[in-house]
Amino acid sequence: SISICMMLFYLLNWPDADIRRYSYDVISATCSIFCAVLLFDTFQDTLEVYLLDGRGIIVNIVANFAHQLVWFTVMQFTLAHFAMAHKSPE
Repeated sequence: SISICMMLFYLLNWPDADIRRYSYDVISATCSIFCAVLLFDTFQDTLEVYLLDGRGIIVNIVANFAHQLVWFTVMQFTLAHFAMAHKSPE
C-alpha cells in the first residue's frame, strides 16, 4: 500500500507533462470504475433486499432486466447531454 502511494506520488510529480497527464487519466479512470461498481452493487443489493426477497424466479429476472434498462437509459441520456446531441447545429 505504501509502495503504491509512493509510486503514484512519483509519477504525478514526473518532470514530463505527458507522464503526469496519463497518470492522472489512469487514476481518474480507476476511481470512476471503482465508484461505478460500488454504486451499482449498492442499488442491486437494495433491490434484492426490499423488492426481491422471497419472490419467484420470473419476478427476479424481470426486475433485474428492468434494473439494467434503467441504468442503460441513464447512460444514454447522460451521453446525449454531454455530447450536446439535443442541440441543433448552428
